[in-house]
Amino acid sequence: IKRDQWVQINGRWQYNDSLGTPLKNQWFFDRNLQKWYYLGYDGFMLTNTIVGGYRVGSDGAWIK
Repeated sequence: IKRDQWVQINGRWQYNDSLGTPLKNQWFFDRNLQKWYYLGYDGFMLTNTIVGGYRVGSDGAWIK
C-alpha cells in the first residue's frame, strides 16, 4: 500500500492518503508541487475540464 503519495494506475493518477486510500471528490493541494488538483468520484485526477467554476489544465492542476 502506497501512502501519502501519487499513484499511477493504467496511465491515470490518484493520490493516496495516510491510510493508502485514494482521495475522492475533493481538491488536493500538493505541497511539493505547490499546485491544486481535483480528484474525481473514482479517485482519479481530472484534466482539461472545469470543476466548480475552476479550470483544470492538461497536467491536472488548477489554472489560476
